Amino acid sequence: MRVPDDWQMVKYPGDYIGSDKVTYSKGTPAVIKSSDTEYAGDGLLFHASLFNSDSTNLRPQWQSPQDGLTESEEDFTIGNLPGKRFKAVFTGASDQIIYEYEFNVAGGKHLSILYMIYPHEGGSDDVATVEKAIKTITF
Repeated sequence: MRVPDDWQMVKYPGDYIGSDKVTYSKGTPAVIKSSDTEYAGDGLLFHASLFNSDSTNLRPQWQSPQDGLTESEEDFTIGNLPGKRFKAVFTGASDQIIYEYEFNVAGGKHLSILYMIYPHEGGSDDVATVEKAIKTITF
């Protein structure tokens, strides 16, 4: 994946990448580090993982329906790899926006990508930059 300018990414073991800084700033080089430790938290604003799966059902990871949740679903492709883009807008106490991209990849693999925005913490929705980066993923 081509990482957008000024993003700070970490490559974790087990085909997992993540970032807690996803603010685009043209001309500022992206930082990509590697970690020997598996990611075990839940605070990343962007993360992508490739894992084995026997399910071909593409669905979001959140529970639906929920109070204060507005959601949508549409087709999304990376090159010739078809998938789905799910969007969840949570209002109230959780106040967040989640974009989730799900793909079935050859060989029983599944690619899952999440991009989260917390407007109450000053986060802004830059899904255009995120999707431009996602579309550069190659296998």
